[in-house]
Amino acid sequence: MGVLSALRPAAPDRRAIVSVQVLRFAAAAIVLFAHLEDRLGGFGDRYGFVYRKVGFAGVFGVEIFFVISGFIMLHIGWGKFGAPGAVGDFFRHRVARIVPLYWTLTALQIALALVLRDAPDRVNPANILKSLLFIPYLSEMGKHRPVLEQGWTLNFEMLFYLLFAACLVAPRRFGIAALGAVLALGGMARYFGVHAILLDPLLLLFLAGGALALVRRRLPRLLNFPYALPAAFVLIVVATTVVHDPLAHALFAILVVGLAVLCRDVAADLPGMRWLVAGGDSSYSLYLSHGFVLLVVGTAWRKLFGADLLPVYAAAVVVGSLALAWICFVFIERPLSRWTGARLARRGPQARKPAPPPSAEWRREAPGASRPGRTGALPHDEVGVGEGEA
Repeated sequence: MGVLSALRPAAPDRRAIVSVQVLRFAAAAIVLFAHLEDRLGGFGDRYGFVYRKVGFAGVFGVEIFFVISGFIMLHIGWGKFGAPGAVGDFFRHRVARIVPLYWTLTALQIALALVLRDAPDRVNPANILKSLLFIPYLSEMGKHRPVLEQGWTLNFEMLFYLLFAACLVAPRRFGIAALGAVLALGGMARYFGVHAILLDPLLLLFLAGGALALVRRRLPRLLNFPYALPAAFVLIVVATTVVHDPLAHALFAILVVGLAVLCRDVAADLPGMRWLVAGGDSSYSLYLSHGFVLLVVGTAWRKLFGADLLPVYAAAVVVGSLALAWICFVFIERPLSRWTGARLARRGPQARKPAPPPSAEWRREAPGASRPGRTGALPHDEVGVGEGEA
C-alpha cells in the first residue's frame, strides 16, 4: 500500500504556475512522439512500406524547454544578483536537480551498450567522461550526442547555468545586461563565421525566456485571457503538424510560453489537471528515459509481430514511457535529488541553514509573488530538455 500511495499524484500546488508545468509535459511529449515517429519510419524501411509522418519535430519541444528555462532562472533569481553565496546556492540546486538522474541513466545506457555490444566506439572512456561532465563533443556520426543521446540539451543548459551564475556576482542591472549580451553574441556567433558546438542560435531561446520574465515583472497585472492554455495547445498542434520551418518553430515556442507566463494561470482544480501537472513533474524523467522504452518495446515487437499491429505498438510505447517516467520520478529522480541536495547543503558555507529539497523548491514564494495580479511560486526546475532530431 505504501508503494501505491507513493505513486499517487499529489494535488497541484495552488501557488505554482500550473500552465508552465503542463507545458513541460507537452514539451517532453513532443520529443517522445518525434522519436516514436522515427521508429515507425524505421519499421517502414525494414518491412517495405511507407509510413506517413505527422511531422513531430523533437527540437520544437527542446525550444519550449529552453524558453521556460530562461524565464524561470531569471524570475526566481531576481533577488539573488549580488547577494553573498548566491553563486554557490545556485549551483548546488542545479547540480542536485540535474546530475543524479542523468548520471544514473547514463550508467544504464553504458551497461546496455556493453551487454548488447552496441556502438563500442561511442561508449569509450573519453566519451563517457565528457558525457558525465557535460563537455560537448561530436559522435562518430558527426552529431552532438553524448552517451545518453538526449543529454545534448543538458550541455546547453549547463552552459546557460554557468553564464547565469557568473552574472549573479554583479548587481542585478549589470548582471542581466551582461547575461543578455553574452547569450545574444553566442546565439549569433555562427552568422559571423564563429563555429563551436554550443555557439548555437538555440541560446537565443534562453534570452527570449529571460525577456518574458522581465515583461512579466513590469506588467501591472497578468493579462486576463482565460483561454491562454488552450490557445498555447492550438499553437503547439499547428507547429507540429503544419509549420516545419525552424525559425517559425522558435517563434511559436516563445509565443506558447508567453501565453503561459503573461496571462492569468489556469485553475489547478480543473478535471484532469492533477495528471497533467504530474506529467510536468516527471517531464525530465520522461525526456531522459523514453529511449529505453523505445529500445525494449521495439526489439520485442519486431521479434513477435514484425510490422503487424503498429498502432498497438505505438500505444504501448506511449503508455510504457509515461509509466516508466512516473516510476523513475517517484523512486529515482526525486529521492536522489533530495539526497544530493541535502549532502551539498551540508558542505556549503550556509550549512547551518537547511536547504529545501530541489524537487520542492519551486513551491517557494517567488519574488514579487504577493503583488496584486501576480501568481505565486514558479517551477525552479526547468530541465529541460528535450531532444532534437536524434
